[in-house]
Amino acid sequence: MCLAALHELEDEDVRSGSYTAFDGASELLTALDAGTWALVTSNYEHRVRGRFARTGLPVPKVVVDAAAVTEGKPSPVPYLQAAAQLGARPEDCLVIEDAPSGVRSGLRAGLTVLNCRTAKPQWNSLPVHQVEAALLRRVHNHC
Repeated sequence: MCLAALHELEDEDVRSGSYTAFDGASELLTALDAGTWALVTSNYEHRVRGRFARTGLPVPKVVVDAAAVTEGKPSPVPYLQAAAQLGARPEDCLVIEDAPSGVRSGLRAGLTVLNCRTAKPQWNSLPVHQVEAALLRRVHNHC
């Protein structure tokens, strides 16, 4: 009974809560083809779709949610599943993550991770020139 009540409270929050996207998120996601990126979440797809709709963010074709995996974050399974569904090699994927368990999940899966939890995003503590090189390679490979 308590779990059902908690789920209902969260669903109500999705319907009536106030959400704002990270600065630049809408522009970035709108510029990407829906088949080239995935959403990996510890939540459930219907809630994420509701929150994205309330913020005007597009939803990708690939969504890996809590119901889609046997092991959640920080296991590498969710990100490996998303990469496989995109037909991409993990080392060619970039994770933008705001939760410590998600950062660990992406790193364990062998993906490059941008931690945007802090005011200044951290690229796995890489020197700036390595971050720039990684971004340039990704842009070049997809243009």
